[in-house]
Amino acid sequence: MHQEANNPALGHCVYGDLLDCLPVASVEQTNNFMANLRLPWETRHKRFLNLRVSPEIGETGYRGLPPERMLQLLESKYGERLNEVSGFYRDAGGRQCINLPRGCALYGYRSEFRMFEGILCQPLDRLEEYFLFSSARFGGPKASRLSRADEEFFRCGRSVLRAAA
Repeated sequence: MHQEANNPALGHCVYGDLLDCLPVASVEQTNNFMANLRLPWETRHKRFLNLRVSPEIGETGYRGLPPERMLQLLESKYGERLNEVSGFYRDAGGRQCINLPRGCALYGYRSEFRMFEGILCQPLDRLEEYFLFSSARFGGPKASRLSRADEEFFRCGRSVLRAAA
């Protein structure tokens, strides 16, 4: 049974550390992220300067840590509290796991107070699709919803596209 993540400070710290461990998106990957979601070009530098990607598709000089090492680092720092954060869970054998998607651009979205609330995942090989980093299907916490403003922002490209058709 999944639960709501309810410790904003813990989530902020874990997501900040997780994003720091991931490879930085290349310019091409950032452009693909924006094109796939049909986002306004002028927002590129404002929001996506620190866009990250799944470890296996890192292209820049900073390729991040391997997922196993990343998980060890986070588990040693946060221990059992890691399972209170969406995207992390224990499997049936009791092993710590992370539901890190493959082939995605990863955007840490923030609250109005600039604290990380979650991670938006966008498969770079698919158009107009994104999902939130979560472990709910494994019994872990559900992802925090995007704010209304962020939801409108990420849906704006599709709205603009439909209006033009």
